[in-house]
Amino acid sequence: WKNYAKETETIKQLIAQHKKNNGKRLLEVACGTGNYLQLLQTNFTLTGVDISADMLAVATAKLPNIPFVQADMQNFCLNQTFDVLLCLFSSIAYLKNYTELRQTLQNFYQHLAVGGVAIIEAFINANKYNPNKVHALYIDTEDVKLSRHSTAHLQDNVLQTTMHTLVTTKVGVEYFVEKHCLNLFEEQKVVALMQAIGFEVIVIPNGLMPDRNLYICKK
Repeated sequence: WKNYAKETETIKQLIAQHKKNNGKRLLEVACGTGNYLQLLQTNFTLTGVDISADMLAVATAKLPNIPFVQADMQNFCLNQTFDVLLCLFSSIAYLKNYTELRQTLQNFYQHLAVGGVAIIEAFINANKYNPNKVHALYIDTEDVKLSRHSTAHLQDNVLQTTMHTLVTTKVGVEYFVEKHCLNLFEEQKVVALMQAIGFEVIVIPNGLMPDRNLYICKK
């Protein structure tokens, strides 16, 4: 359901609009399996960081010539700066509190070149959370039948979500349960942190996905 190609075109436009230097070095933090990087490889010199070895194994298979580093977004150290830094698909929401957010943003700032731009996608705003909404996702192809249902509740601005996934393939039927805790950081506090660190900040509501802020951070 996620249109990576369309989102990547938006990202390219934002980079062109807000980046003030001529560099082409791009770092994606929480790059996952490399879907965005695949679409950016003709425009930039890429590096990817992710905490998951399994995710990076998939990304490396897709992009064998790109360096990937397994590290946490709070404290990775690459000993170089980048002209573009991306942290997308609400990955920033997995940080537990504002202390971790401050440390992460400081790390982003240290890895961003002067004249560069960081683009950070938050999770939904707290006032957009609907406790009565029923969530489900279905995939029905010749080889895969998948049904994912989720429940969630909000506590102290942290959305605690449990996802139940049933998958049927020719190998058999499997059932998975995943639990996610997603921090709905308040926009005003996030902007204040970014500005205190030294970023010039622009907030784009409904940036790549509905009800999710996109923070454009310029150095």
